[in-house]
Amino acid sequence: LGLALHNYHDVYNSFPPGYIREHTASSANWSNTHDAWGWAAFLLPYIEQTALYNSLNVGIGFPPDVVDNPGNLAAAQTQLTIFRCPSDIGPNLYPNEADTTYLREVALSNYVASMRSAQAMGSQGTVGFMTSNDPKRGGFFANSHVKIRDIIDGTSNTIAIGERVYQYPGNAGTPVYAAAWIGCGRADKETRCARQLFFAPEKPINGGGRSNTTLSSVHAGGVQVTLFDGSVRFVSENIDHHIDASVVPGSDDPVDSTLEYLIAIADGSVVGEF
Repeated sequence: LGLALHNYHDVYNSFPPGYIREHTASSANWSNTHDAWGWAAFLLPYIEQTALYNSLNVGIGFPPDVVDNPGNLAAAQTQLTIFRCPSDIGPNLYPNEADTTYLREVALSNYVASMRSAQAMGSQGTVGFMTSNDPKRGGFFANSHVKIRDIIDGTSNTIAIGERVYQYPGNAGTPVYAAAWIGCGRADKETRCARQLFFAPEKPINGGGRSNTTLSSVHAGGVQVTLFDGSVRFVSENIDHHIDASVVPGSDDPVDSTLEYLIAIADGSVVGEF
């Protein structure tokens, strides 16, 4: 996936958008229709899946309408091993949760992109949208086009993609649900749409329960991540990570821990070994 990110950047002079949506952030109250192509769908031509990309017409229309076509639904349910952790115990398809109305089950993924170093709320007060002066912004968000030059902390010091478990072993009653590579849509709540595609840690790595904003895996002691330079690193679940429960999501609380430094692309703090 790291190589695919760079091949995409070579063509478009930016990394893929976190997600492409049909609305703009004009206020904190968006329409209830949150249809979006996800970042992973834009990588399909760079992981030898050009035919799948073309059959779905990625970037044209939006996933809920596309998958209403039976042929397209079959394509959207294609199992791609590159998007699955071999150790994960999740099903092949992303399930319909109680408060979503996607209406169709699509292929599951275990990989989420870096949206923000804490909380999924953007600094415009709307989930997923960022401004250029948001110190917590990661490399992927709504309609983003982040370039290598924008990652001022250095591509070898910044996380691009990380893992999310479908369900912690022995915790059958509380699935995390992992992610969906195609995107999200059809009246999904905006926060849920973000959780299907991104991480913005509000809990520790491998925090247990329904930790569906953070990174998680079934690996002992931590998670695998891909940095923006394309390399893969293991991040300990004991990494320095400051979580201030008193902070209101979206506020300008400081980037002040090692994990946050590794996610924020322009906080000015360069991390060495971790």
